[in-house]
Parts: sequence; C-alpha cells; structure tokens
Amino acid sequence: MFAAIVLFSSGLIDGWGAWFSPSPHYRHQTEALLRGELALSHHPQDTRHDLTWSQGAVHQVWGLGIPLWRLPFEALARISGFHAFPDRIAFGIALAIWAAIVLATLPIGNTSNTAQGSSPTRWGINAALILLCPVFLQLCSSRFDIYEEAVAYQYIFGTGLLAGLLRQIQFPSLRSSILLALLAGLGPLIRPTLLFHGIGALVALICVSSPARSIRNLTLLSASFAIGPIIVLATNQARFGHPMEFGHQLNLQHLFGSMYATRFDHPFATEAVASAARELAALLFGKPTFNGHDFYRNNFFDGQSSTLRWREIYLTAYDPLWLIGILAGWSVAAYSIFRSRFHPHAQEQSTRHRCSVAAAILSVCATTLLFGFYLRNGVISSRYLIDFAPAFVAALTALTLGINPPTAPNPLLQWIKTITPLSVVAWLTIEGLLSQGHYLRIPPVSRSQWLARNPASTSNFIPPVNRYSLHSPIHSQEPPAGTDRLLRPWDGIPHNGVGWDKSNGNTASIVILYISNPESIEVDFSPPTASDPQGQWVRARLGRFPLPTISRESSPDGRIRLRFEVQENLRHQPQPMVLFLAFGAPNALQQAPSGYQLHAVTWK
Repeated sequence: MFAAIVLFSSGLIDGWGAWFSPSPHYRHQTEALLRGELALSHHPQDTRHDLTWSQGAVHQVWGLGIPLWRLPFEALARISGFHAFPDRIAFGIALAIWAAIVLATLPIGNTSNTAQGSSPTRWGINAALILLCPVFLQLCSSRFDIYEEAVAYQYIFGTGLLAGLLRQIQFPSLRSSILLALLAGLGPLIRPTLLFHGIGALVALICVSSPARSIRNLTLLSASFAIGPIIVLATNQARFGHPMEFGHQLNLQHLFGSMYATRFDHPFATEAVASAARELAALLFGKPTFNGHDFYRNNFFDGQSSTLRWREIYLTAYDPLWLIGILAGWSVAAYSIFRSRFHPHAQEQSTRHRCSVAAAILSVCATTLLFGFYLRNGVISSRYLIDFAPAFVAALTALTLGINPPTAPNPLLQWIKTITPLSVVAWLTIEGLLSQGHYLRIPPVSRSQWLARNPASTSNFIPPVNRYSLHSPIHSQEPPAGTDRLLRPWDGIPHNGVGWDKSNGNTASIVILYISNPESIEVDFSPPTASDPQGQWVRARLGRFPLPTISRESSPDGRIRLRFEVQENLRHQPQPMVLFLAFGAPNALQQAPSGYQLHAVTWK
C-alpha cells in the first residue's frame, strides 16, 4: 500500500502502461548484463548526454546497483514471454520491501517491544521519520530523471542500512552482523557516496554491537565489507580504465564549464575552508532561491562564495529545524555515552540507548565524510545535498530513541509525551507542503513510446585518418535555426567536435574530438591577445590522461601550434579515444565562446 501511494501520488505512474522511465540508461545497462557484458554499446553513435566512450565502448556513470536490482525482474519477464519489466514497478517493489524492513525493525503497536525500553509511539515516530521524510518524497515528486532516481535508491538503501543496524543492536548475532557489513560495502554500487554511509554503519556496528568485539569477528566484518568496494574498483577498471575512475572525468555532455572543471581544474578547488564550509552549510540548511540553468549565477543565496562554481539549485533541501534536530540527536547520544560510564542503565533501557548511540555514530561518520567530499567540489547540485538525508534521519532517530521517558507521574511530562508524535506529524506535513522544485516532472512513458525514443545503432563510426580542420570535408548538416553552432557535431556523431564552431573556429572552454592511434597531437589555434597571447592555457587530455606539451611554435599572423606527446601506454588503448582540449584559464571556464579560435587538430 505504501509503495502504491508513493508511486501514484508523486506521478511516477500516471496511467495504465505508463510505467517506464523516460531515461534509457539503466535499462540499457540491465540489457547489457543480460547479454553478459558491461558495455551499453560498442558504437560511438549511441553516446548520449552524460554517457562515456571509454575502453572502446559506451558506458553509463550512475552505477551498476540499480541495473543489478532490475536484472532478476527483467530476466523473469523475458522467460515469461514479455518484452520488458516496467522500471517503475521495480522501484515500487524496492519501496515495498524497504517499508516492510523499516516497519519490522521499528514496530508500531507491538506492546512486546516495550520490554526493551521503548514504546509503540516512540518506534512509530522513527518509522514516520524514515518513510515519510519530506526530502525523499519531494525527490520522488520532482522531474525524477536518472539523476534523481539514483539518489532515491540511495536514500532507500541508506536508511535500510540504518534499520538493519538497529535490528542488529536489538537482536545481536555474528551472522547478521556479517550480512549487514556485506550490504554496507555493496552500497557504492548504487551510488559512490553510499560508501560513507556504509563506513558509518560499519563503525557503529563495531563500536556498539557485542558480536563485533573480538579480533576474529572484526576481521570477518572488515572482509565482508571490503567485498563491495573491490567489486566497484574492478568494474571501474573494466569500464573506465582505472579503479578510482567512476566515469565523471569521461562523461560527454554540452556543459562546457562542468567538463572543464572535472577534467582540468577549477577555482573552487583552492577555496578557503571557512568560506567553502559556510556555503555548503547555507545550501544545506538555508533557503537558497532556485537558479535553474543559470549555473554560474552570483549572489543568489546568503552565504554563497564569490568564487566561480557550477551550482544547480532546483529542490528545497533542509532548513534550520533540521539542523537543530541533528545537533540535538548527536548531543543526546553523546550524553548517553557519558552517562553510561557513571550510571549504568537497566538492561531494558540499555538496548534503546545503544540503538541511539549506533544511529548517532552512523550519522556523524557519514555527515562528516560527505561534508568533506562536497566541501570544495567543483560542481554542486540539490540532488547532492539529498545524499545527506539518510545520515540526517539517523540523527533524528538517535534523538527520539535517546530521550528518556518520564519515570514518575508528571502532568507536564505526560502532556509532552502525548503532543510529541502529533508535533512530528505536523512537522513532516509542513515540511512536505513547503517543499518546492524548479523543474517540471518528466512523465513516465509506455514501452512502445520508450522504444520509439531509443532506436539502436547498427553502423560503425570511423574517425578521420589524422586531421580535423575548418576545411575538412567531414561535416554535419546545418543545425536547425537557433541551434548553438558550438553544439554542432562532426559527421553527425554525438559530441564529436562539440565546443568548436566549424564556421569560424570559435571554441568553448572545452572541445571534444574522437581520434585514433595518435603518437603525437598538434593543435593549431589563435589565442586571445588580451588574456593569453602565448596560448599558455591550452591543454589536452586523452581520455583521463593529461598530455604533456613537447613544443610550441608561433607564426607571424599570431597563430600558435602546440604539439602534445601521447605516452606509449596510451597507444595500446582501445580505439578510437576521446580527446579533450581546454581553452582558457580556470576562472573563465564558463565562457562560450572562449575567445580562442581553433584552426586544426592533427595527429600521427
């Protein structure tokens, strides 16, 4: 019932048959897994916005966890004679299982649970905080593209870890501890930042759960946890060519400043810690206005740094009441730890307080690691802020579990006890009503509509032998009226030549080109004489590898030819490869055109 309410009330399913996501990438990944491979395609024509061309294939950057979750449903559908299993139904199944786990861990109306020092009301409040979290429900009601879907699954998995941790504290056993550690390590398959929640869960498990205390058991837990990161590192190597590459230095898109920041450098990397922390705190707990697609807008929220940064604020996140509750939860747990040393509780109270402490440890670890991760990140978005939601909900859980009930009849305390659940419900309702989003929801589609939007490629792309230039015969048809010429691809191949206006040579801050078997690369360009007369800010990367400059030649007409060396190890990579050329200093990464004119790129 809960899953159905979320799916229909949020518009994730808005009619019979319309239960497929309009984003094709997870489905393509599931279909690839059914074929026994990781690559979505082996044709550059199949690259779409934010996909990569790496290791000689097309790959997606949003993780393998959700396609793996869909895999058994898709296989069952194929065996049963159906063309596909609906994406949104798979999400609904995840919602139903998640709700069942949370309600089983935090039972409502189970009077036997009071033997452990808790009440149905207390556990019901926590279940409501997890299942009815306004940030999560708002996310489900947003545009819910693949970006939001990844974060939604992350919230489900992150709070599921919290529920599993509390279950383990109540009913400790080595077997369930090992299972919880294994699941905590597998989180990064869904979204890399789930690693931080997994670390928090593992630390809490080791610190609070009795089966984790011995060296042998600690080794077993650590080994179980390590399985997930090892799988992630191995699949990263296979898909992107390096264990620590998640595809975000390789994805192909039209956001020139964002690509420049992730491949070369950006001004926010050296932002003062105090200023960066102030901005992130303001984004989390303030009320910044939405900036839509004006990604480099200045002074649109209090606490914003003046340093250039890609910012996309399109959902309301948290507010000062969240901050108060989080700090209170951490404080109550800290007090429980302090008091337990001098005033040992009765056994029935200690279980509840251990749950409070465990939830707080998870929250503190995950919040600290996430805060450090996003502190100086070159790009920040509302969905990144929702990565914090499982940790923040864990802090509120620590608060409600850590507060002691009145031990003697007291009218005021009894009134507070009665009004608290009503206050929580009122807070959740008000937060939900105040939640807003900037983008319109992308409606779900039927299977036939999905197929019409995503035809498969059947031909191979062969890049030029050794040269692109303004006079090259390889070109595309004239773009539709009003289309930015910087977005016009060479030969109709998505993203090939993007960032380069082939009519006059103007460039964006970054240019993308496919090349094959290079030993060295020459770039002929005219720099802006005012800002970079020597062309010092022209740089190159082949895939994820920066290329050193080996020579520089100037001509009387102001043109410059840079020659970049291609290291020996890169010559044996799968071909073709993607060349990224940067034009301009980092503090001008958002400019398009950049002021540079590119005449030719030659390789041999």
